[in-house]
Amino acid sequence: MPVRGQRQSYPALCLPLDLLPGWLFNISPGRVKPEYRERVQRYRGLCYRALWRAFQRGELFPVEEPTSVEASASTIPGSHDLRIVALSEQIETLSAIVELMQVHQAALLADAAPT
Repeated sequence: MPVRGQRQSYPALCLPLDLLPGWLFNISPGRVKPEYRERVQRYRGLCYRALWRAFQRGELFPVEEPTSVEASASTIPGSHDLRIVALSEQIETLSAIVELMQVHQAALLADAAPT
């Protein structure tokens, strides 16, 4: 990148503008001047909420090819709605987590049982 008044160019690292909000999100409040910490914390909180809303609406990941969840969702009225597909995927994931937690609970109860 040329600098005014100099003959030599210097390399520059550029960030695409659409990635700027994500880059700003990575700024740790503890690493900025005290007078900016609250603003950074507020920005990060807003980012978390915006991500959550996008996640709930199924906007985070584009639909590529039909998955097994989408195929099973096709029997549900309104399943062409990406929100229903996303919710079905979330339910499937949460069900697997609940099953894992139940197995873990059973193991802990078995260990705690008097012998």
